[in-house]
Amino acid sequence: LTAVGLSCAAWLRRRGVAVHAAAGYSVGELAALACAGVFTEVAAVRAAAARGRAMHEASRQNPGKMIAVSGLTPGAVTRVLDGVLPPDQGGLAAVNAPQQVVVSVAEALAEEVRGVLAAQGARLTTLNVSGAWHCSLMAPALEPYAAALEALPLARPALPVPLNGHGESCADPDQVRGMLVEQLCRPVQWIAVVQALTRDGVDTFVELGPGNVLRGLLRRIHPDPGSYQAFCAGDLRSLERVADALASRGS
Repeated sequence: LTAVGLSCAAWLRRRGVAVHAAAGYSVGELAALACAGVFTEVAAVRAAAARGRAMHEASRQNPGKMIAVSGLTPGAVTRVLDGVLPPDQGGLAAVNAPQQVVVSVAEALAEEVRGVLAAQGARLTTLNVSGAWHCSLMAPALEPYAAALEALPLARPALPVPLNGHGESCADPDQVRGMLVEQLCRPVQWIAVVQALTRDGVDTFVELGPGNVLRGLLRRIHPDPGSYQAFCAGDLRSLERVADALASRGS
């Protein structure tokens, strides 16, 4: 994911597409930071590899599930989890849209959590992933990932990059490094990230990489399609379409 995102961004820049801000979802944050000059491309890929190894080992120690929850607000889901889930057994993993969140939960408690959420009228989908990311179950990954990031040079960002942990940009490389580590155990605040971009005047979004999940979330966060444009590009043909569309707008 990191390598493909970086390759797509580099291709668009060679075609003259200007980048005014960058953001990435979960591991995508590494590619976004590289686009802003915080990481070199090689360092971003090394960080992604170290992150994957650390999270994989944590998931072996603390097996868990991730469940997408639709139809309830983040606050409502949090209240449900507070009533049935000990803090060290999971929690809110992502705030994707006003009524779409993801929860991570220890494997032994997954069915109980599903039952309580379903009783509240939620629509539930168990995600096809190998661990319970972005919650307390990832605590064993913090130390090895922090050590890997300490070995990589980071620079001040040349562009705004609202971070997953709180939706704010950060200029200090050491603070960015710390937020990347904390991200493993904190929920992705994607609504806050998108709102930060729009506050900065961003009205054209390009999702780089496979799929169109983030464009779909953008439409849930900002349902007025006349206020922005959104593109997806994950292969050469779609990149060419995006570059042509942006060129026609003078962007």
